[in-house]
Amino acid sequence: GAWKLSGRYGKMEKNLEADEKDLTSANLVCRKRVVEKVRFDENLFPAEDPKFISDAINEGFRIAYSPDIVVHHKRRPDFRSLVKQIFNYGKFRPKKERFLETLNQPFFFIPSLFAVYLGLLILTILANPSITGGVIGINTNSISFWWFLPLLAYVLLAILFSVYEGFRNDDLLSVLIIPFIFLTIHLSYGVGMLKGYWDKVVE
Repeated sequence: GAWKLSGRYGKMEKNLEADEKDLTSANLVCRKRVVEKVRFDENLFPAEDPKFISDAINEGFRIAYSPDIVVHHKRRPDFRSLVKQIFNYGKFRPKKERFLETLNQPFFFIPSLFAVYLGLLILTILANPSITGGVIGINTNSISFWWFLPLLAYVLLAILFSVYEGFRNDDLLSVLIIPFIFLTIHLSYGVGMLKGYWDKVVE
């Protein structure tokens, strides 16, 4: 559900030119001269580690990933905690870096664009009397099929990736749950990122 970032939470090949897409600070070893020059910004929690990694790279340090160094973390205990975690990841992305920096990695914007699209789709449906029976609708035009095309594409991709993850983890029953997890992750991150940009505007 997190595309390139999902690799941070699994075992990958050794990478001597890693960045924030490859690892987090959950298991990070640094030379003394790195932390003397680059500091963790504690005000950015939970986005302080990708910023630290990006800042270290910008200062000329190299980041390496080794699959032989393993650490195990507990999962979030409930659904609400998961939503809060992912929401905060999105919320602090705008605080971590400038808009143009994020623009260089446009996939970070996809969850926010999808959240906006879903919101507009719902409003469009509510404004259409052919669907609501005229109770709410104010728009006399029928909704075009193209409005639903991104949603259909999302559902199809979610199912395909869910099947892939189910086979990869030898757990086919999870295919019934994973699409909803994907949706939770994407909407939580997307809405969080929108909130982060809103906070920057009103500051």
